[in-house]
Amino acid sequence: MTLRARPRRFAFATFALTSALPAIASAYPAYVRSTVSPPWGVATNEAAMDAVFGGGAWDDLRFETVDPDTLFSGFYHFIYLEGSDSNAQELDAFLMANQDALETWVGSGGTLFLNAAPNEGGNMNWGFGGVTLTYPNPAGSGSAADGTHPIWNGPFLPCATMFTGGSYAHASIAGVGLNPLIFSDNGGDPNLAEMPFGGGTVIFGGLTTDNFWAPQPDAANLRANIIAYLEAGAQSGPCHNGVLDEGEECDDGNFVNTDDCVGQCVVPTCGDHYVHAGIELCDDGDLDQTDACLIGCIPASCGDGFVQAGVEPCDDGNDGDDTDECIDGCVAAICGDGLLWAGVETCDDGNFVTTDDCPLSCQPAVCGDGYVLAGVEPCDDGNGSNDDACLVGCVENTCGDGFVNAGVEACDDGNTDDSDICVGDSCQLASCGDGFLHTGIEDCDDGNDVDGDGCTNCNVDMGGESSSGGGESSSGGGEGSTTTAAGESSSGGVDSEDTGGSGTTAADTSGGGNDTTGSPGSSEGGGGSDSSSDGGNATDDGSSGCQCNGDGGKPGLAALPLLVLAALRRRRRR
Repeated sequence: MTLRARPRRFAFATFALTSALPAIASAYPAYVRSTVSPPWGVATNEAAMDAVFGGGAWDDLRFETVDPDTLFSGFYHFIYLEGSDSNAQELDAFLMANQDALETWVGSGGTLFLNAAPNEGGNMNWGFGGVTLTYPNPAGSGSAADGTHPIWNGPFLPCATMFTGGSYAHASIAGVGLNPLIFSDNGGDPNLAEMPFGGGTVIFGGLTTDNFWAPQPDAANLRANIIAYLEAGAQSGPCHNGVLDEGEECDDGNFVNTDDCVGQCVVPTCGDHYVHAGIELCDDGDLDQTDACLIGCIPASCGDGFVQAGVEPCDDGNDGDDTDECIDGCVAAICGDGLLWAGVETCDDGNFVTTDDCPLSCQPAVCGDGYVLAGVEPCDDGNGSNDDACLVGCVENTCGDGFVNAGVEACDDGNTDDSDICVGDSCQLASCGDGFLHTGIEDCDDGNDVDGDGCTNCNVDMGGESSSGGGESSSGGGEGSTTTAAGESSSGGVDSEDTGGSGTTAADTSGGGNDTTGSPGSSEGGGGSDSSSDGGNATDDGSSGCQCNGDGGKPGLAALPLLVLAALRRRRRR
């Protein structure tokens, strides 16, 4: 087989950081499966990729989301397409959609491991001149077709040439131009076969994951050897034969990519994706300064001045300084961390308490900062308004302080007077019925809306007492006065118990009758009666029924005190 020349990788000094890294000429390896799940839920294929390339030095991609234009470009030189278990139909769909691009990529020098041990679907047409996968066609044991082929001889050893499993394969490979690598012991088609194709190479397989194989670790080593062989360019010719041939920088006769001769017989350099054992601690081959491996093949660390994404929130390149925005350990400074951030914080007591001398502003507590200082301030709303619950000066708004608490008080005149427009301790506008007498506006206020009880609509109610019928007397006559209708007399003196003598009230005068004869000094009877019977003897000169000290039926001077007393009594009842 003719040795293919490959672009030479650029070399970088492992101790130097460059401001502009030249484009990486070497390409990258990729492993592609479905998003459904890893085959049988195990990661043995990923472990084989790690064994060959190192962790993180290969791309883990998915049939459903990968960009075919990028995958089948010069960026990738080795691709492992895996369609085993529940990934089979997804692989088949991917191949049908991208067969031409895949074959063009291999023909241009790419190396491909195309493998599927399905648990779904059926036979597949894999192209490349008519290669087919026959499923189901399980195999329980198999042997190397040629034990001298490089895949049986390293770099991962031991590697047996006979395997058993239940099953070690689910399908067989058929097609023109295939070079069998493993035959099933039942004499069928190969379960693993190689094909040179244009400038590249393909290995086709129907193999299950190596955890179903025996012996171990031989089975795991074989899977890694297949990948290493293809990664090295699938050259079983001059490169890796131990002889320095034309066009080779080195040839140590192995497929190991961590020693002094890697890939297609070139000297390892920083940026070639291979971690040079004892020289480099990492090599991801990219220009990204935010991942785990920086330019210069230096592992990212706190204090290197580069923020490692998902690991560090900050990195200012001076780990150990606890007075700036990025403190020791590449942690962002915050109020409450107990470290004084110069020029930003004037205090930091290391807690998140908002009621002490250093609240979450990391400035000393003052009235108006929005934090209530325990034992000092009853409130602190952080504003300069006097119409809310907390006044300027961090004083609680109360009724009578002269400031209207919006939504709570209707007024606040700064006093506790209940007789003005703003009622005392309630700070509500005076209104009829509130029980407080508004001076100069209301005549009365009995705190209710009952009419006829003496105070109606905050005016003295005159209709609560009778002037001629029932109820109390409106002028000084007593209860014993001659009745003019039902109830008490409209003329007479005060109640009989207030006077000395008792008169004799005549019976109903409607029948014949007797005059009312009052004894001297008697108050009952009052002035002369207007009632004359049809056959009675009463006169209207005031001489009947009482003995008075004045003219006719008019009250004398002696009755004036009683009239005054009655008037005062009526006024009190209002």
